[in-house]
Amino acid sequence: MKVSSLAIVATIALVSSVHAGPIHDRFTAETRETRNGREHRTLLTMTHDGGVQTNGLAEWKGDVLCEMRDPKTGKAETFTGAGPAALAQGAFEGRTKTVGEFHIEEPDVDGGVVVKKGVLEMSDKRCASGTPVVVHGQAPKATSPTVASAAPAGKALGNNGKPFDGYTWYHNGSDMLVDEGYGEIRYDKPKASIAKAVKPGDVLFRGDFHKDGTVEGTAFAFKLGCPPAPYPVKGRYPKPATFVDGRMVLTGPAPRRKEGSCEVDKLTSSSGHSKLVFDVGGDI
Repeated sequence: MKVSSLAIVATIALVSSVHAGPIHDRFTAETRETRNGREHRTLLTMTHDGGVQTNGLAEWKGDVLCEMRDPKTGKAETFTGAGPAALAQGAFEGRTKTVGEFHIEEPDVDGGVVVKKGVLEMSDKRCASGTPVVVHGQAPKATSPTVASAAPAGKALGNNGKPFDGYTWYHNGSDMLVDEGYGEIRYDKPKASIAKAVKPGDVLFRGDFHKDGTVEGTAFAFKLGCPPAPYPVKGRYPKPATFVDGRMVLTGPAPRRKEGSCEVDKLTSSSGHSKLVFDVGGDI
């Protein structure tokens, strides 16, 4: 694992910096692995808010959520952490107090062909390490670490290999688009009270809609000025969805942020994001 130099990088990231305003670059990467009969998952959200270190490198922050699940009992434990990070020589490296060090590098793509896979490595064995998948946004190019670029919220192709094409559902006052084949739920028309934090096209859920009607994957909790906080959810999807039977409910302990901060304190069932209810918008 490439963690031997992380202590130096984390120290550098704490030096004074200049901030240029609100968040304008962020992405979340996910990796999974199975070890000793347990399923491990890591969700790492990287955020750059315009800060530049005195050495000229972009100042980033990493928010980590690790999940360790026993498939036999269904019991799961979650661990979170956050800390500074820096982008240098094509890789992000950083350190958290609670789940250790992290290292992530984007894949090397030449002419649309992946010639080298990306990697996400965690020093804490409760977390997963492996080839990451970007689950929200798109990792920025490492060639310009101090210049952020806007990134699309959704993937180009979904689980079914086709472009996104969702039906209208309603969620807590917002119009949503649900495409079970693609594997995403997106905001179409966010309600007025969240319109500053959530934009049309933002992904609320990404995962799998199984043939037996079960749904599982990753939901995202939004807060103005903060990166979307990922958390695992599961539930059921009515098939076929009609006016009579057109409700989908996804549940899971959701992020609770520290007061006045973007940092996730813990996952809790008392969060307002822990139960997501969707009602179908038409006879489909």
